[in-house]
Amino acid sequence: MKVRIFWRLLGLAAVTVLTTSITATAAPTAILYVATTGNDSTGDGSLSNPWATITHALDNAPDGSRILVRPGTYNGRVHLRGSFARGVTIRSEIPYRARLRHNSTVITCFYGQGITLEGFDIAHTGPGAGALVIQIQDLIGDPGGDDFVRRITLRNNVLHDSYNNDILKINNGAGYITVEGNICTDSGLTCRRHHDRTRFSYKARRVTIA
Repeated sequence: MKVRIFWRLLGLAAVTVLTTSITATAAPTAILYVATTGNDSTGDGSLSNPWATITHALDNAPDGSRILVRPGTYNGRVHLRGSFARGVTIRSEIPYRARLRHNSTVITCFYGQGITLEGFDIAHTGPGAGALVIQIQDLIGDPGGDDFVRRITLRNNVLHDSYNNDILKINNGAGYITVEGNICTDSGLTCRRHHDRTRFSYKARRVTIA
């Protein structure tokens, strides 16, 4: 009888340890906010006290989190940077209502890994803008090395009004880049159907277009 009780208790302990381990691994996704009324100095990323920029949100986001960008126009360059094993998703809270604008390259990803950008309206501010709307290239390590810009996804964005050069350029060692469901409205073309080199170009290790 004592032996049976011992093994039952041991089994219970094992189940308890396993359950605790699974619970710790499956941590809930953090939801963070960016808004035109936010503040990168005093904000904490909450709905009531959001940050002002996507770049600052990424610099402070834990791995596996989701960054929701509230409606409005956000002027200035966005830097997609940071390494996220589980991945971080940056999403327009209402599709296409968060507008990203700049008078030069609107979005750069030179040091990012595991980042998804989804549901934005992205364009130059107007004539005279600097080259490119979005550029993804590797500046992390040595050319051809094992550590490079990778696992970047651009999904369901509207990309338009490039007043200088390509809308999207992927080059210089970046890899495992996914571009899906994006629409290029200024040329009347969808990125998933037509890759006009004056609008969209890539030279990277692996690029998936869908």
